[in-house]
Amino acid sequence: MSENFCDVVCILGLAGIGVGLYASWRAEKACRTINRSVDEAAKGIDVNVREDLVRAAIDRAVERESERAVREASKKAISRIEEQIHAEVAKSVRDAYQDTKKSVASELRRQAANVDIRELKDEVVEEAKEAISEKFDSKLDDILEDFNDRLGNVGKIYQSIADAMSGTKTVQFKM
Repeated sequence: MSENFCDVVCILGLAGIGVGLYASWRAEKACRTINRSVDEAAKGIDVNVREDLVRAAIDRAVERESERAVREASKKAISRIEEQIHAEVAKSVRDAYQDTKKSVASELRRQAANVDIRELKDEVVEEAKEAISEKFDSKLDDILEDFNDRLGNVGKIYQSIADAMSGTKTVQFKM
């Protein structure tokens, strides 16, 4: 990128020199045209215009024309530089994308090759066993609690029957 930057700076320098030479040429051309026009007009008219006024008008015209030419050339140069920078950035992004894509794909292949299928299978089976065991234990706990409640009710029923048969409450049934 620094090479391209140096190229851009050199191009801008050359463009500036070219613009300056062009502006000078245009100014001289404008000056010659004005002088020719003034000379032709002066042939038919007897007007005395001070040379310093003419020279000041010519200098102002040359200055305006050279400023306009420099502005125009600068706009064109900036536009070209912006286009070149845009193209370089787009190319860099495309290149970086391809490099990143290749390195990520390579890393994924490498890691996929290192995966031990047997170990992964054993881990999945073990986790599935644990999940099923927890769910089954939860159901067994519910069943055991329900069974104990019903057994307690049966024990109360037998106790009531025993109490009724003996007439006293000294016989105890326990299960």
